[in-house]
Amino acid sequence: MRGGHNYTRIMEELNSQKVIVNKNDRKVLGGGTELAKGQAWCFTVDMLHPEVSGNISPIKRPEADVLPIARARAMQALTTTADQDVS
Repeated sequence: MRGGHNYTRIMEELNSQKVIVNKNDRKVLGGGTELAKGQAWCFTVDMLHPEVSGNISPIKRPEADVLPIARARAMQALTTTADQDVS
């Protein structure tokens, strides 16, 4: 019990509240890279849980302000071409 916190008690509480959805997961750190090594014990957190996200309402994505990179480049090319035609 370092720092005054009990790991087991905290994990049990988070698991009972469904904040942690899998407390006995194993993942390869660096998986898919040349740095991949053995598996490590991990736990999976539900990041959409209100206790974690801090948001009670669903998160809305600002669709109008976000352009995929390929579309943004195409729009930039059209703007540049239009500017050259006006000159």
